[in-house]
Amino acid sequence: MHKNTKFISTGLMALTALSASVIHADESTQKDSPRLGVGLALVDLGQPYDTDEALGGVALFLEYHGERINVDYDHISYSVLKNENLTFDVLGQVRFLGYEADDDKIFKGMEDRDLAFEIGGKLSLHNSLGTVSLALLADPDTAHEGHAAYLEVDKKFQAGAWTLNPTVGVNWQSDKVTDYYYGVRNSEATATRAAFKGKDAVIPYVDFDASRKFGENWKVGLMLNYKYYPDEVTDSPLVKDEHIISAGARASYFF
Repeated sequence: MHKNTKFISTGLMALTALSASVIHADESTQKDSPRLGVGLALVDLGQPYDTDEALGGVALFLEYHGERINVDYDHISYSVLKNENLTFDVLGQVRFLGYEADDDKIFKGMEDRDLAFEIGGKLSLHNSLGTVSLALLADPDTAHEGHAAYLEVDKKFQAGAWTLNPTVGVNWQSDKVTDYYYGVRNSEATATRAAFKGKDAVIPYVDFDASRKFGENWKVGLMLNYKYYPDEVTDSPLVKDEHIISAGARASYFF
């Protein structure tokens, strides 16, 4: 079983998002009193590698939404500055990528690549047209040791009982990130797998999230994400597709 699949499908992810953009926190409950919840998510993460193995599963997670602290299934954030027009958050998030050498024949002879926990800050500007956010993140020393930036625009709408939240953005990742997850070192190259050195890459994405409450305690959500991988990624012999689609559903119970 894939390392990420095992991680997602087992254990309680107390401090750890589906989307490429995991920098916009779920603020739908922040106007209420702080609440702690437990949730169950079913996710199908788009598989970027040239393998037929599915990347996803079932995750049990803790969820907390307070005035300044937010914890969701893949990230944690703290609002250092928060007002009607401007917020600044310190955040940490999980990058759900990586593999083990025995996951598939394409990885035979490769060194394992691990999940990363990235930390950084996010600045958000709010107005009647939506929210513009810029996040800068780095891996302190958990896996790729690189950097990433996210620039995105999102807007919330009400459609009856549902809250709809479309997002468009771009993700820049440093050469260390690309090289760690998609690179092939000289010592890993074979006759059918050429050496590949990763470069900086800019990845555009679109997110769509829909959620609604049932009574005082239940909340459900649907998530969809699309990413477009540029040549800096798809030129890797490990990557099979430039179009990556992820989807998921989740249910949370708040105490």
